[in-house]
Formats: sequence, C-alpha cells, structure tokens
Amino acid sequence: MNFKATIFTLVITALLLPAAAQDDLSLNDAIRVGLERNFDIRIEKQNVEIAELNNNWSLAFPRLTADIRGSRTVFDNQENLNPFALLGEITTNQIQPAVNVDWNLLSIANISVGKRQLEQIQAESEGNADIVVANALQAIILGYYTTVLQERRLDEFQRQLNLSRDKYELQKIKQEIGSAVTTDVLLEEGNYLTDSGNYVNQLLVYQNAVSNLNFLLAEPDPTRQYNFTDDLEFDYVELTYDQLARQLEEQNVDLKRQYLTQSVLGYTTQLRKLDRLPTLNLGASYLYTRNNQTIDGERLTAEGTEPFVASGNNVNANFGLNFAVSFNLFDGGRVNRAIKEAIIREDI
Repeated sequence: MNFKATIFTLVITALLLPAAAQDDLSLNDAIRVGLERNFDIRIEKQNVEIAELNNNWSLAFPRLTADIRGSRTVFDNQENLNPFALLGEITTNQIQPAVNVDWNLLSIANISVGKRQLEQIQAESEGNADIVVANALQAIILGYYTTVLQERRLDEFQRQLNLSRDKYELQKIKQEIGSAVTTDVLLEEGNYLTDSGNYVNQLLVYQNAVSNLNFLLAEPDPTRQYNFTDDLEFDYVELTYDQLARQLEEQNVDLKRQYLTQSVLGYTTQLRKLDRLPTLNLGASYLYTRNNQTIDGERLTAEGTEPFVASGNNVNANFGLNFAVSFNLFDGGRVNRAIKEAIIREDI
C-alpha cells in the first residue's frame, strides 16, 4: 500500500468515526453527572460522616464497666481418716456480678478543648470535601470546554480538507482537458495530503479530549461520543485588586481549610500543655456475691451412720469508693517535647 492509499484510508476511517451515535451533553449535565459519580467526592463525603461520628461528648462521660462471674464446685468426699467427717457430695454454686466506675475529674479542661478540636476537625473535613468538589468542578468545566474547542478545531480542519480535496479534484479535471500542467496537480495533491494528515492528527487530539472528559465523568466507556450543546462563550467581569482579595478571603475554599487546620493544631497545642496537670481519678465499685451450697451424704452418730442432706446460701455485698491523685514527676521530657512539637507544627 503506497503513501497516498494509506492517507486515503486514514481519512475515510476518520470521517466514519464521528458518525457513531451521540448523546446530547450540556455543561450542566456534565457537572451533575461528574459530581454524582466522582469517586474522590464520594470518599470525602464518607470522611465527613466519620468526622461527624467522632464529634460527640463521649469523652466527657465516666467509664462504666460491668462484669459477672459464676462458678460451680463439686467436692465428692468418699473416704476420710476422721470418723466424724461428713462423707458425700458437697456442691457449691457462686455468682458475682460487679459494676465499676472510673472518672478523671481533672480532665474537664481536656474534654472541653478536645470537643472544640473535634468540631474543628469536622469543619476541616467538610472543607476538604469543598476543595475536592471545587477541583472536580474546575476539571469538568475545563475538560468540557477543551473538548468543545477541539471539536470546533476538528470542524475547521474538516472544512480545510474538503477545500483541498475539491481543489485537487479540480486540477485533475483541468489536467485531463489540457488546461493544467502536472506541477499544478502535484502541488494540490501535496496540499491535500498535508491537510489529510493534519485532520487525522486533530482527530486524535479530539478523541483524547473526549476520553479525558469521560474519565472526569467516571464514564465506563472511554470512547463514548457526545453532542455538545454548550458552545464556547467569552464573558468577562471587570474586577479590581481589592475585589479579588476580598473574594479570596471570603470564597477560597483552600484558604478556609488552611485556617481550620491551623485552628485544629492550636487545640492540639493546648491539649499537650494540659498533659502537665495531675490526674484525679474517682473510682467506685459494687460487688455482689451469692453462694448456694448443697450437701448430700452421710454422717456418723452414736447409733452408726445416717443420711445427711442440707442446703444453705450466703450473700455478701461490697461497695467501694476511692480517689487517686497522680503527679507526673519525671517522664524523660516526653510532655515537653510533645508541647514543643505541637507549637512547631502550628507555626508551620
């Protein structure tokens, strides 16, 4: 296959590609589909849910635990050197439910600061979601209009190719009737082949733009074609530097997220400083014990041995309340290093 035949085949193939079924796609539709399918946005939504779950007052409540223990003991005494010992089976059942409370009374400040930090972490997570949405919007809008631009350029290359083909065909007809020389035909043939190559290259650029747009829209078919209903428009708004600076402070989602991050680090510094305080733990416990004992055996009497069966129970209840104060006398400087590290991170 010679060069001209190859170019002809590529052009015919390129002309047939855009003929596939196309769906109308406006910029609003692209944004809606992209925001619904975007995996990063869906992940950030779940991160926000995690932050909402963690933002609660659970740290402010004391720790309450309960446990229950039970045992069954069987003692079968069939032989004993003591003639007056009870021979037989002794069964003991024991149950011990218990409740324990542990609460650090001096952690109120930590709890308050920690709760405010959790609120800022939730706001920071929401800010991260805003950034992801803003970036997705920017990418979708840019991808949409880039594809539209490449499609318009493809149309221009198509018109240029049609013109070159017509001029080439015209020169061939003139050559047949003797009104054109071979050099004129070869010149137009060269222009036609050049425009054919340019069209094929632009078609590849357009297909790549469509594939990138399908990627942004999370479209399973990367070759899906669209009929773009929104054309390129030029619209401008006159803005002064002060207006831009004000919009930056009020609307820039990344800047807002940075302020929230700095606030979270500030609360972290406060929490590290509160680690210097002693701890005052309040402990309370309640233990209930119940023993049931059953005896089934024989005992020695003056007349000999006789059967002996008895049962009884024993109940004990213990309640305890205690206080414990702990002071950190030496920890190798861990608390101070943690405070310095938190301050450095906040400065950064």
